[in-house]
Parts: sequence; C-alpha cells; structure tokens
Amino acid sequence: MELARLARLIGQTGVAVLLGAALWSAGRPFMGIAVLLLVGVVIPVAAWWLFERQGPAPTGAGLDRQILRDELGLAHHEDLLGPAHPQTLTARNNLAFDYALAGRLDEAIVHYETALTFAIHVEGPDHPETLIVRRNLADAYRRSGRRAEAAAQMRLADRTGGSPAMTP
Repeated sequence: MELARLARLIGQTGVAVLLGAALWSAGRPFMGIAVLLLVGVVIPVAAWWLFERQGPAPTGAGLDRQILRDELGLAHHEDLLGPAHPQTLTARNNLAFDYALAGRLDEAIVHYETALTFAIHVEGPDHPETLIVRRNLADAYRRSGRRAEAAAQMRLADRTGGSPAMTP
C-alpha cells in the first residue's frame, strides 16, 4: 500500500474514532457507533469500490474490440503527432500490452521494441515511461521463451530503477 493512501486511511479512521467517541460521551452511543461505521468503514469501502478497484481484464470479443480501438488510436496518434511523440509511444505500448494479453506475443514484441527505441531517443533511457516499456518488453520476451533477452532487458531496467511492468 502506498504511504499516502496508508496515511489517509489512518487519518480517516482517527477522525471516525474521535467523532464516534465524542458522540458516545455526549450520551448518543448509537449515533457514535453509526458515525464510526460510516466514516471508518462504509465511506472507505465505497470509495475503493467506485474509484480504485481494478475491473477484470477484457477477454474474447471485448479484447478484440480493445485491440481494434488501440490500433485505430495508434494510427491517429502517428498521423497527428508523429511516431516519436510521447503520447504515440504510450498508445503503442498500450497496443502491445493488449496483443500480449491476447497471446499475440510476436506482434506485441515488435511494438514494444519500436516503442522502446523511440522512448530511449525521445525521453531518455531512465525516464519512467521508458522503463515501463522496457519491463513490458522483458515480460513479453519471457512469455515467448526468449529468456536471455528478457533477463538482459530486466537488468537494464533494474540498473536504472523504475516501477514494475504492467504484466498481462
């Protein structure tokens, strides 16, 4: 859990306890319990359910539609912004991620390699987006059985730091 989320949760729980205790000591124990449950449990669970919960990954026809949308999105980004624009690199990474999710690893690897080449030249080898693409490429290599290339890409990503890959 991220430190900021943990601090927010602790603060919210503290507020719930203080409000509940104040109402309890004021002679309203049922209202104190209700406020404690509402602020300490119901609101955080509802916020997680509505805003933070990860939905299921698309499969079947849903994944095919997602791939089609991402292919069209990449084409539009390339036409409007050029192949080296950071938003185009993100669109290419997203398409490659969907290909990997669908098991189309050869196509995913081609797009990851292209995105990585542009990302290194445009954003630099240590940029967070470059590291995400590099880790995703390493994961695609690993899933396709190209273990040596996967290990090499992971070593480069780990040497420069960064966040974990978005693994399908």
